Amino acid sequence: MRQTGHSPTIAMSARGFNKERVMMHQVIILIVLLLISFAAY
Repeated sequence: MRQTGHSPTIAMSARGFNKERVMMHQVIILIVLLLISFAAY
């Protein structure tokens, strides 16, 4: 395994199909943050 400066989740998803899963997680996190920020108002 190559060790680069990326976060461990991206390093673990070097196989290809896991990359889409990481993208999904990032999108879900963004949506959750937006919902929290809207709820704060």
